[in-house]
Amino acid sequence: MKDNIRSSGLYDEKGLLTYAMLDQAYHATPCPTRIIDLNGRILSQNRAMNQIVKVVGDEYQGKYCYELLRTIEVCQTDLCPLRQIEAGRQIVTLNADRETFDGHSFPAKIMAAPFRDPEGKIIGIIEITFDLTEHVEIIQQLEATNQSLQIIQRELEAYSQFVTELVKEIRLDSLAHKALKGLVQESQSQLGIIYLLDGQDGDQLLKPLTTWGIEGSPPVFSVGQGLSGQVAKDGSPLFLREVPEDYFRIGSGLGESPPRSLALFPLKVGDQLVGLVELASIQDLSPKEAFLKGLINQLAIALFNAVSRQKIEELNLELQEKNRLLELQNEELQAQSEELMAQAEEIQSQAEELAAQRDVLEKKNLEIEEANRLKSEFLSNMSHELRTPLNAVLGMARLMLDEAAGPLTERQREYLEVIIRNGNSLLELINDILDLNRIESGKIDISFAEFSLDDLLKDVESSIRPLAEKKNLRFILSSQEAPKTIVTDQKRLRQILINLLSNAVKFTEEGEVELKIRFKEGPERDFVCFEVRDTGIGIPPGQEKVIFEAFRQINGSITRKYGGSGLGLHIVKKLTELLGGEISVRSQPGKGSVFSLTLPRDRRSKRRPSDESWKALVKQALHKEVDPQVKTSGEEKKVLVVDDDMIVIRELGVLLRSTGWRLFFAFDGQGGLKIAQEKRPDLIILDLKMPIMDGFTFLEHLVKDPEIADIPVIVLTSMDLNEAQIRELKGNIQGIIYKGNIGREELINQIKKALDSMASPELVKEPPPARIRPGGRKILVAEDNPDNQYFIEEILKRHGFKIIRALNGREAIELASLERPDLILMDIQMPEISGLEAGQLIRRLPGLEDVPIIALTAKAMAGDREKILASGCNDYIAKPFVPEDLINVVYKWLPKN
Repeated sequence: MKDNIRSSGLYDEKGLLTYAMLDQAYHATPCPTRIIDLNGRILSQNRAMNQIVKVVGDEYQGKYCYELLRTIEVCQTDLCPLRQIEAGRQIVTLNADRETFDGHSFPAKIMAAPFRDPEGKIIGIIEITFDLTEHVEIIQQLEATNQSLQIIQRELEAYSQFVTELVKEIRLDSLAHKALKGLVQESQSQLGIIYLLDGQDGDQLLKPLTTWGIEGSPPVFSVGQGLSGQVAKDGSPLFLREVPEDYFRIGSGLGESPPRSLALFPLKVGDQLVGLVELASIQDLSPKEAFLKGLINQLAIALFNAVSRQKIEELNLELQEKNRLLELQNEELQAQSEELMAQAEEIQSQAEELAAQRDVLEKKNLEIEEANRLKSEFLSNMSHELRTPLNAVLGMARLMLDEAAGPLTERQREYLEVIIRNGNSLLELINDILDLNRIESGKIDISFAEFSLDDLLKDVESSIRPLAEKKNLRFILSSQEAPKTIVTDQKRLRQILINLLSNAVKFTEEGEVELKIRFKEGPERDFVCFEVRDTGIGIPPGQEKVIFEAFRQINGSITRKYGGSGLGLHIVKKLTELLGGEISVRSQPGKGSVFSLTLPRDRRSKRRPSDESWKALVKQALHKEVDPQVKTSGEEKKVLVVDDDMIVIRELGVLLRSTGWRLFFAFDGQGGLKIAQEKRPDLIILDLKMPIMDGFTFLEHLVKDPEIADIPVIVLTSMDLNEAQIRELKGNIQGIIYKGNIGREELINQIKKALDSMASPELVKEPPPARIRPGGRKILVAEDNPDNQYFIEEILKRHGFKIIRALNGREAIELASLERPDLILMDIQMPEISGLEAGQLIRRLPGLEDVPIIALTAKAMAGDREKILASGCNDYIAKPFVPEDLINVVYKWLPKN
């Protein structure tokens, strides 16, 4: 083998490549390489290096290395590769710009290694130069692209935030101020003006609506007058770099100077001029033209809607006065009514346009929504994993406390009370975390309604007074100045007050706790002030804001002594903001604290028309457009909508117009019953809060009429229904949709599901047959957690029930088919087959179509309740539960015979 290698001519007798082969490889390599002696003279360089330094053949001989290719900051310094090799380095690597003798410069990577004689002595270096020009250009291009993408992303986020702020505001002045602030910030301008078109007197005048950074009041001018007026007339944006000397000046601590750039934008909706925006900056504004145009278009629509809304309010006030002179001014009133209708159509058109733009924004937020979904799913699963063992701990402790396992000593009873007390504290912490997640993800339900404040205060007092008396504290309720009613979310207000008062009792060892309510009158709206005062430990100075932050308390010793997670006051603050209110605290250490909660008596302006006159006017106007019987093409499915809110009826008409169903509308419960009896609809969409006859009464009358009792009903409501209210709903309830979240796809899917349930005979529920079991009632308990299985069995055995155990959904189906239980307790989250799926499969078994199925769930996220009931379960009970709750539900659903 070795002889064959030597005979090839590639290797010498020692088995090494011959000089000719090495020389060929040296000159053929594309890496520019040269050999330099210790004096810096070039001994040799290959063809690739010759191409870089632009020499031919051996013209390099006798030249110093830096004469043909050099690095200015490195050559003839200690950084020189030759010097570093002489100093003992084995490999030298540098990144620097290289320059040829003719002045051409390029970025390069330089690598050098020792060059030795046959005895191994260093006689120079081997230096390789890599041209990095293309690499650097690619990096620069990537950086430029990345910067462009960052700018686009930043503009999209700013655009989304800008549109969101516009949608939130309904008052013209606050809308304009927020919009101008956003425009100035996003364009990095220093001056700004929004002009509003005023054409009431026949003249097209542009009047200043709001300003930014300008002292004094800008002038009023006509359309076509001056530079701004000409832009308004032409309808096209204008950018100027040469700003007139008499224009507003930009001031700072160092003096004043004129702006360098001026941008003027007409505000138009279609071909209609709404106003004008001027922005002035020390920077050039023209590069942001496209971005600013998008914001300006949204502002024009929002201002147009706000002006239209303001006009409608003004017209409503006029209509109230003119109604007194109806006989003399009937013709004029009719004209005003037609104008109101036209304005309503324009508002609807703009609302549809905003809805389309909102859809575009929603697509851009899909990733954020997915992250929120995963977060909610995680919290839901964690809720299940925590509540399930907690149910067993608290349940078994309560059973022992009830002496189910025999008499207890006083010390054993104390131990059990400690377990239950701390278990309840852990449950409160879990609930606080879930509440905080709902608030931060925007999924918490806020329902504004008018209710009796006195009833709420009595409820709060009944909860807090026992806590105060247990600690020998005086509880004082001062409600003499309180109004009779308030328009807000009753459930959330109660949650806030209970939290504040519970804290007051917890941190007070002696003295008193007081809840004082005052009424405060304002020019636009009135307010209700709640003050919670205590004589407790107080709050150190400077800590007033800290206590409202999540997971924050004053110090660790407070947590150790009094407990708590630090979430309560943070949730209180968030809920207060959602209700449109404010909360503050003042305190003296050692003397106590006063928490002040201020909420609007009614979010709506006091200047608005009364509810009765507003409803009458809107109903009169919209009734002309919404035909009580709308016939559409397609299959003859009939849907009856019963709702007194004409806006909702119009919205449903728009959503369902293209579905192929025949729509009927009724504006109260009595009219709805009449249409149901005459038309026999396939489905009813029902509001619960209506005058004359509400939705609850409607359902009671519906089920009494056998001809229409089985018609499926979808409840559409703004009420925050609790479990008891849901159970009170009579009739064939197929779903509940909450107003404010009406999505077209969700609504249509709910309707199709309800219609399909009536079309499929095997899915129609019949009344459960009476059954008699000679050996006692049999209850199937499907629960994968053995501790909870044991806890539930202990409860049921005390009442003489026969227990059938199933550890997963598959076993539950098999045992249900074999044992034919009288009732099933079904855990929702189980391995192999989930509880919901298992329940649906059991209902398909012959003879078990109507067996009562009670869901056992440890999930507590928004929508879990509706999903469980919609799956076919008769009822549900949330973990952790007390034995009494379980027994009550069991006896409620067991067949009576």
